[in-house]
Amino acid sequence: MQVETIIQALSSRGIQLYPEGDKLAVEPASRLTDADRAVIRAHKADILRHCTADAALTLLNRLKGYTVPTGRMPVVRELAERLAPFAHTSDPAAILGVLRDFERELIALGGTPDPALAEAVAMVETVFPGARLIEVKKRA
Repeated sequence: MQVETIIQALSSRGIQLYPEGDKLAVEPASRLTDADRAVIRAHKADILRHCTADAALTLLNRLKGYTVPTGRMPVVRELAERLAPFAHTSDPAAILGVLRDFERELIALGGTPDPALAEAVAMVETVFPGARLIEVKKRA
């Protein structure tokens, strides 16, 4: 059974799966059947990897629309620098952790989601699939 099919079937019944470190959270767990639990156990690693990647992408897209009182570019550069050590890794949980920590820090600094910026990012990505609104390069 494909992971996307499992997640979609659960979601259609109002059951959501969330990554919490190396664990998989289920809400509401009371809706799970014994068959659901068996399927989740059998495919836990793949489901966790998928949910972690999905959570990271959702959070990254949300962060693209943040501003802080001092401006947008320092936020983007800082995020790029924090993610640089993970450029050649396939550890989605570690990357998601960096993104979650970064969002908490942004909020503590007075950062807020900027709907106009988020709309602009979404428009560029829709019109030019695969394009980046900005590109940050390492200095030599």
